[in-house]
Amino acid sequence: MRGTFRATSEKTMNRKSNRPLVTVATLLFWGGCLCAFVSLSVAEDSNSAELPQSVRVLKLEREKRVKDFVDGQKARYLAGLEKLRTDWVAQNKVEDALAALKLKNLLEETSDLGLTDAEIVALPSRLKEVVDTWGAAIDKEITEANAALAAQLDAIRVNAIKKGDLDLVKALELEIEASKKLEVSGGEEPIDLLADAHPYSDSFGGIWKIENGALLLDDGNTFKGPYFRLKKEMPVNYRLEVVFTPIDASDSTNFILPIGDRRVELVLNGFPAVEGGPYSGFEHIDKTKVFESPFSVKGKLLEVGQRYHLSCSVSAGSENGSIEVTLDGKNLLSWEGELTALSLSLNKPRQVKESVRARNLHLRQPGTSRTRYESILLFPIERDLIQ
Repeated sequence: MRGTFRATSEKTMNRKSNRPLVTVATLLFWGGCLCAFVSLSVAEDSNSAELPQSVRVLKLEREKRVKDFVDGQKARYLAGLEKLRTDWVAQNKVEDALAALKLKNLLEETSDLGLTDAEIVALPSRLKEVVDTWGAAIDKEITEANAALAAQLDAIRVNAIKKGDLDLVKALELEIEASKKLEVSGGEEPIDLLADAHPYSDSFGGIWKIENGALLLDDGNTFKGPYFRLKKEMPVNYRLEVVFTPIDASDSTNFILPIGDRRVELVLNGFPAVEGGPYSGFEHIDKTKVFESPFSVKGKLLEVGQRYHLSCSVSAGSENGSIEVTLDGKNLLSWEGELTALSLSLNKPRQVKESVRARNLHLRQPGTSRTRYESILLFPIERDLIQ
């Protein structure tokens, strides 16, 4: 094609001396257009600035705040509706008692009562007050939580202005505007796994405690790495969002993950004494230790006193599964393959071996390591991602 272009140009030059100038001008024109297009594309891409991980953490904390409030309100209102029902039964107000029972059942199923105006008008006057106060309380909490989130995002925006990061400023302005419209949940409905954690009945070894809503190992290692079992059984497909701070990072912070009918241990910052360590990865894949596995990464990962945000997505089909792990928004570990490749170490106390048969998340603190778990949220994924 280039040879053909030269031949054509030479013939043209013999005919008219000024044509090469036109050709060069034309090339320069289209070249300029191309450069402008590329520049525009790059500019458009740069406008979609990547938000810092702290934004996601703040949004998760906002969801947890609203969910905790709604759960607390729900427990109180259900008890109140039950009392109304029993009082009306005693007064032989059967229809009113039935209305209270229906409203109670509806509230147990959903936080958004979703009653029509006609349905509200048909309620006994006392139940109308319940519906009105319920809605007003939830609306007030959502408004306050959204305002708090917007203020936190604005503080990050101000810092971005000081740094001269205009793209991040624009992205944060969009997030601030969106935060004003959030409802009970920003989309997904998280389950707080620390809400019903019990330091004594749910632990195996060590002294665990709840301190300001956070779970941590308080003292000593009485067996092969103290364990803690979270009560909620994991669904088939799920995502965990964990906010934690190492108190002693001399060894690893571990999570035993249910995946299909198998279990595998996620090790963060483990085996510091092994050459090239510490290592982070899954144990075991194809019966290999973390420091021998091609699915691991090496190098120090955790610092004492620094807050981290771990995201772990687990999916399983009948034969295959996958695990994706990010730390502070950066890809850390990834595995996909046959579930039969996964196994746990057999070198575990008897009660732990029995406990991990259930589909519960377990925390483990090897050696003298200690971690403060500030938030552990479970996001069930209802669809099968891997068949």
